[in-house]
Amino acid sequence: MNAFKAFKTNVPIAWSPNLYITLVKRLVVVETEEMHKARKQKEADHRAPRPPLIINHLPASANGSSS
Repeated sequence: MNAFKAFKTNVPIAWSPNLYITLVKRLVVVETEEMHKARKQKEADHRAPRPPLIINHLPASANGSSS
């Protein structure tokens, strides 16, 4: 799949009086305001912080080994 087809599948196409000229994956794209907002939202969601992993380092038999 080329960059343009990948771009088209990720954003809605809607009429808008505002146009944005953007460089997407080495491709100059003219996009509407809705397309621009949807792409920016997808990028923000992708960069969102993930919840931390919680790892218990205590051995399972720590309570029973002292007796």
